Amino acid sequence: CMHLFQRRKRGRYKLTPRKGLGHIKVVIIKVTIDQLFAPFFGCWYFMTMGLLQGHTVAASWKEFKEKFPEYFLAELTVWPAAQMVNFLFLAPRYRVLFVNVVTLGWNIYLSYLKHRS
Repeated sequence: CMHLFQRRKRGRYKLTPRKGLGHIKVVIIKVTIDQLFAPFFGCWYFMTMGLLQGHTVAASWKEFKEKFPEYFLAELTVWPAAQMVNFLFLAPRYRVLFVNVVTLGWNIYLSYLKHRS
């Protein structure tokens, strides 16, 4: 069972983190570290995809600079929330599946951003 809800004394359910509220500090540190690498991976994605499509390094760099603000805003919108849910509420055995589902949507968005004219 995913243990998303914790039963309270009077039979009500409350959404609470699996390991208690003290665990939130550790999760915030993990999510922050994850976000520190986002600009690098965005650059890597646009540069690699541009080069694989036969574009020059200069053209790939130009595209990265043009699309980076939108990419980074989407990154900050999707991944911190997804990772907070992942680390706070999901049992370890469900984390990979959850991240893979989010990644599928993220990859669709990246493809759309890359090929949008």
